[in-house]
Amino acid sequence: MPVKKPLFLLLIVLFVGGAGWAYYANKPSVHYVMYASADGMNSELRMALLSRLKANNIPYQTDKFGSILIPEKEVEKAVSCCS
Repeated sequence: MPVKKPLFLLLIVLFVGGAGWAYYANKPSVHYVMYASADGMNSELRMALLSRLKANNIPYQTDKFGSILIPEKEVEKAVSCCS
């Protein structure tokens, strides 16, 4: 009987670990690419572009220089709506 409890705990740990691994292994990584450089934008142009990205549900990030980055898979959608 004393062997059952550690074996049961080991199976639970393996199951939870396997489920966590399966969840994170299937989660696609998002690669962001530069969509608009900070060099060629004034604040008015930046705000207009950000509002268009928001209106079309395109996620974005800004880097420390002020450039706008979007996910690589959203480039075609961003070009069609924001150009």
